[in-house]
Amino acid sequence: MIKYTKLFISMKSLKEFLNESLKLKNNVLEWDPSSKGIMKSSFGKTKKLEPYVTTLKTTKGPVKAYSMFKRGDEITPEILKAIKKRSSEISIDDVAYSNLVNRGAIYINKILKSINPDVIITPQSSSSFNNDILNRYREMNPSIKMFFGAIYKNPNLHELKFDNVKGFNEKTVANQENDLLKFAKAGEFQMKKVHPKFRPYIRNWLKLDPSIEKHVINKNIVIFDDYLTSGASLMESANQLFDAGADTVTAITYLHKL
Repeated sequence: MIKYTKLFISMKSLKEFLNESLKLKNNVLEWDPSSKGIMKSSFGKTKKLEPYVTTLKTTKGPVKAYSMFKRGDEITPEILKAIKKRSSEISIDDVAYSNLVNRGAIYINKILKSINPDVIITPQSSSSFNNDILNRYREMNPSIKMFFGAIYKNPNLHELKFDNVKGFNEKTVANQENDLLKFAKAGEFQMKKVHPKFRPYIRNWLKLDPSIEKHVINKNIVIFDDYLTSGASLMESANQLFDAGADTVTAITYLHKL
């Protein structure tokens, strides 16, 4: 059981800690107060702690995605797994994990003050990292409604479709629809096998938990996820929420790929 330090750091005093980072020592991620490690805790891209902002395309228009940290080449896939405690090669010590969770919660609080969400939703994950951060955030905002793992991979792959909102030619559309049929027959969908150009237009590969839909209608929703890479999963998550009747959707992620 991780024992978290008390959440007493304000955004003003947090600036005093911006030289800290993670360091990798003997295959263990540790907290480094010297800022010579692999992931600095300097939130956002300016001294004013402004987040990185990415615009995602959805069926209802653009959705803003706010990210706390930038991910450089030094943050390898194995280190990402270690942060989420899923690596068999690298571990993360309790102090480093606790600090990541605490700073994440504080920064989310800063961003959400201007958004004023009704509900926060996370996608399904095999890691507790997202939930740990949001549970720390809830200590500061106990009235906020949250649903963990409310968006997941659609088990019915026959519902996959190519949404030709961009106006691709008939041959391109036919090729994409044929590829989706192949996924359905194989019983497994892999977004990495879809050309990046077409990923924003693949629909229904994710699904919103039907029991959550009544909490979404006409509400301001925030999706919280750990990493933003291509943005495909966040775009489809937002599409699912809009389909269910959400008024607005905003995304927040821990890491943003450069």
